[in-house]
Amino acid sequence: MSTEKNPLNADVSASSGTRPPSRRFEGKIASMAGDRLVMTSTDGKEHAHMLSASTKVTCDGKTCQSSDLKAGSRIRVTLDKEDRKLATRIEALDANPTFMQAS
Repeated sequence: MSTEKNPLNADVSASSGTRPPSRRFEGKIASMAGDRLVMTSTDGKEHAHMLSASTKVTCDGKTCQSSDLKAGSRIRVTLDKEDRKLATRIEALDANPTFMQAS
């Protein structure tokens, strides 16, 4: 089976046209302990992600530490391409009132 690159640089199966699973999740922090983040996504599912020394963490657009993340904070998590349990970026977005608004 061959693959081709789509404009977003993600592999897409040429025969089926399917996209790879999302690498980005939005939701709220359920718990944060050491290098382990548990979040509840907007669809109500719980996800656990590991952080590494290279995980980029921002709080309302400014660089912060994982220790600044608190339960209940609204977040966007981007996962590693290879290891889907490893978070490469965590964006806490509490100051943005339009983030994750219910429709």
